[in-house]
Amino acid sequence: MEFRGHLTTVVAGIGEEPSERVGIEALSPKYRDSVYTVCYFFDYLGVLLAFGMIEKDVIVSALGTHIMRVWYLLQPYIVAERVYRERVCPVDAPAGFLVYFEYLVVLVRKSGGRNASEVIVRRLGIPHLDTPAATGATRA
Repeated sequence: MEFRGHLTTVVAGIGEEPSERVGIEALSPKYRDSVYTVCYFFDYLGVLLAFGMIEKDVIVSALGTHIMRVWYLLQPYIVAERVYRERVCPVDAPAGFLVYFEYLVVLVRKSGGRNASEVIVRRLGIPHLDTPAATGATRA
């Protein structure tokens, strides 16, 4: 399955309860694979951003809506996985999970939240097409 298919599966809703007992592994393969694929994609984007390999505005303006939508849909599963990892990881092993994905969420919020993309587009001076709603024109 391509990324878009995984994203569609996640956005459509998981339909299974999160489990702190075994984390995301408790999900059926249909959901588990999509959750991992989508979450790790955003986590890796966060890594690139945190280490200065890509500009914040590129990610926030192009993917901010997907980042926030997926985060809110999967947050209970992410929290359950974090609880699970705290319990099962060796004491000297990092138990963090999707910290860079969470970093993206924070950046979208700090960049204007719902309006982040529009703020960036306006600052860059990217023009919009005139639409009837924007110009007050009506159809004949």
